Amino acid sequence: MPKKPTFPKSLYTQNLSDAANAAEAINRLREIYSSTIGYDYDHLRLPDERAWLREAAETRRFRPPNDPLDPIRLLEQLTKVEAFEHFLHRIFPGKTRFSVEGLDMMVPMLDIMLGESADAGIYAMAALVYEIIDLEPNRIKVEVIPGISAFQAAAAKAGAMIGHDFCCISLSDLLTPWDAIEKRVKAAAEGDFVISFYNPRSLKRRDQLERAFAILKSHRPPDTPVVIASNLGRPQENVRIVSFANFNPDEVDMLTLVMVGSSQSKSFARRDGRNYAYTPRGYAKKRETP
Repeated sequence: MPKKPTFPKSLYTQNLSDAANAAEAINRLREIYSSTIGYDYDHLRLPDERAWLREAAETRRFRPPNDPLDPIRLLEQLTKVEAFEHFLHRIFPGKTRFSVEGLDMMVPMLDIMLGESADAGIYAMAALVYEIIDLEPNRIKVEVIPGISAFQAAAAKAGAMIGHDFCCISLSDLLTPWDAIEKRVKAAAEGDFVISFYNPRSLKRRDQLERAFAILKSHRPPDTPVVIASNLGRPQENVRIVSFANFNPDEVDMLTLVMVGSSQSKSFARRDGRNYAYTPRGYAKKRETP
């Protein structure tokens, strides 16, 4: 009778080094992925992020310890929770927040890392985490994994829009006064930067994008390319290029990044039927120089 084929455990995972064989590795993976909690890595674009999450899940390094709790360590964790609660109360007065019961599950995760899809340091949670760390600088270890932000992905999908100086501006006035945002838009318009607008619209904020384009109108030719990038990295991703004159803010929602070219940015169509946009770096002048 022929023997059943045997496979090395490394064929299934590299994270269960203490598994005796492939069968044990499969059983443990079944317990990890087919129990009451599931894991999904498909939405993560960076291999390092996927590898980190997979390793964290399969090694179970965030599982509660089997040994008795250290009372001093427990007190330290509760102190972090209390500090976090006071911080949120001060920053978001009157807002619905996590209860202490929810925070005590959240704070241990910050001991190692807090990451998001894209780059956690760009309009995301990394800055908030460091504000929290600043309350007690020696207690929390954080590792921020760099990622590809929406403006980088949009520029690459459209061509090479950030080939010259650029900036990013969030149009959300929830935490930043509109007067400050307006000054930044005016400065970027006068400085002729390629501008990526984050948080352009929401259900409550409907006119900030129109006001920003009104500021830009006197600084940009009508044919300036505008990249409208929605749902980047998701199955329903949609990136299109329109002219400044034909831009329609009603096509934009909170999941959209709007990138407005500089006065030097250009767009063109290729034989594949697609339009592309780029911002010249200045090499044309070198070619023209004898």
